[in-house]
Amino acid sequence: MPRMISMFLTQQQVKARTKTVTRRLGWRWLKPGTLLQPVVKAQGKPIASVLGDFGRALLAVAEVGTFGADKYTRGGWVSVPDGVDRYTDALYRHLLAEASCASSAIPTDLPLLNGLHLRSEI
Repeated sequence: MPRMISMFLTQQQVKARTKTVTRRLGWRWLKPGTLLQPVVKAQGKPIASVLGDFGRALLAVAEVGTFGADKYTRGGWVSVPDGVDRYTDALYRHLLAEASCASSAIPTDLPLLNGLHLRSEI
């Protein structure tokens, strides 16, 4: 897979294939013939492909979201009255149940931490 190289001020040189020098310290390892993917203003953008490194966690979040959609409505959590307060309360109830090993207090067969991950994102 080619490595991305940001080019904003040097777009014309890259397009004309006349850019042959970079002064970035992180590119000292670069050898002639290394395959690069020029991109405009890529510096600081998240590398979205790292999501593949979190497959199990993303699946767990999807399971919790599916549980909520089946029990209530898909996306219904967005318009809950006093939602921030209610979800914060629910988060603390789940944390307390986990701390006291009272997972039977949680009315779902999903692993407790799956729900905590999703609730903390809301």
